Amino acid sequence: MYEGSYLNRLWKKPPLEVFISIYVFNVTNPVAFMRGEERLRVQEIGPYVYQEFLEHRNSTFNQNGTLSFVPVRRQVFVPERSVGDPKQDRIMIPNIALLVAAALKPLGMSPILNITTHDLLWGYDDPLKSSRQS
Repeated sequence: MYEGSYLNRLWKKPPLEVFISIYVFNVTNPVAFMRGEERLRVQEIGPYVYQEFLEHRNSTFNQNGTLSFVPVRRQVFVPERSVGDPKQDRIMIPNIALLVAAALKPLGMSPILNITTHDLLWGYDDPLKSSRQS
């Protein structure tokens, strides 16, 4: 493989269709669970489908015969293959950080969070984490 070759162009931007299907679990009985009346019940929701695009950037053929590059992955939501909109669909999930740190109950936080599926998949601001940084 060398710079500008057909193989190099294919490698830099592979013409593959890669789809990622993600399923999440929604807590269906948070109030009864918190009262200790029931065991935790969950419902599987999905798929939320993303197409992943891979690109190899800043490729350099080094004098020692090696190749240096930066892989860049990008995910694009595919609504027509998904059950809903992850930025709008709200789910109830255990607040793991708070469950682990049960001694922090005086902060008034709940062990169940109500967040969007998108936030679960790609990150959200956790109040417990924020309180530790201040």
